[in-house]
Amino acid sequence: MLTKTLTSNLKKQSPNLKTKLLLFLKCVVLSIIVFSIFILVSILLHNGTGNNIEKSIIYPAGSINSKYYLIAKFIMLIIIGPIIEELTFRSFLTLSIKGVTLFLSSLIFYPLYLLKNELNFWFHSLILITSIFSFYFLIKIITTKHKFYFQLLCSKANVLILLIISSVVFGLFHLSRVNQINSFSVLFICAITIHGFMLGYIRIKNGLLWSIALHMCINIPSFIAYL
Repeated sequence: MLTKTLTSNLKKQSPNLKTKLLLFLKCVVLSIIVFSIFILVSILLHNGTGNNIEKSIIYPAGSINSKYYLIAKFIMLIIIGPIIEELTFRSFLTLSIKGVTLFLSSLIFYPLYLLKNELNFWFHSLILITSIFSFYFLIKIITTKHKFYFQLLCSKANVLILLIISSVVFGLFHLSRVNQINSFSVLFICAITIHGFMLGYIRIKNGLLWSIALHMCINIPSFIAYL
């Protein structure tokens, strides 16, 4: 009964802009609280020092003095990263064919992303964007042709279960940022998972653009950490 009630509430989207904006601001404040608690507990666990914390996280190669470094990191962390991750982990949560199409088209990003060290940043970004759009239209043709089966699949799925699974997978996905397993890395993954749940919730209630905007706000501290 509780699961049915929660699922029913999730499917009810926010009715107007004011309600959506209020929910967005609440999520921003909540993300700040989660981030603050995460930092505070991490420092306490490491006896008030940040040495072990820094060793636990993998920082990308490069120098802040290198040409266009900060611009490239800003584009990846604040723009491209949130868009791609929201398409991958949250686009399908509304159980619509469009959402499934966006989810499938975003998957082409990851094998192409592995070429980032082989190509110029701007050329690589162009290839990524072009490939995603091309793959989207290809998937759209497939989903349109087999619309009945995709509708059947969406009708059988449970939005609450999908939200929980996507949040956990989103947290585990960020294990790639962890250099060593310790109390800090566990807290880090837990914080990311909580953020994933918030992003999924606002995606369902407000829409995909709102979850992308919230994700961009959440990533701002990560970008500041590179400065």
